[in-house]
Amino acid sequence: NESLGLERKAARLRWLHHRWADRLKKYDNVRFMSNLSNEENWCGILVVNIEGTDLNKVQSYLFDKHRIFTVGITHAQFKGLRITPTMYTRATEVDMFADEMERIAQGKVPEVKG
Repeated sequence: NESLGLERKAARLRWLHHRWADRLKKYDNVRFMSNLSNEENWCGILVVNIEGTDLNKVQSYLFDKHRIFTVGITHAQFKGLRITPTMYTRATEVDMFADEMERIAQGKVPEVKG
């Protein structure tokens, strides 16, 4: 891990995040808790919320149906799913996550509605 270097690790994590976040940011009901256009403010963690959904139901759906692990965060000022890929997360895994999040954003997964 140390042989990769901090910059290469950061670049990989940002690439993985852009792979799914760029697909979701086109939806009006999707909110990111970070400014995606300023990569100095984020690297390995992004928090995302899909308005009109129940955070716990989304988290359960992703894990129970697809074995996608996320962490729900409920704070006085925001709520969302913490998404934290690793250096070893495959692009196909990120694509599967993005596919499901797009379905949720489009309202195609009724069991997660809030």
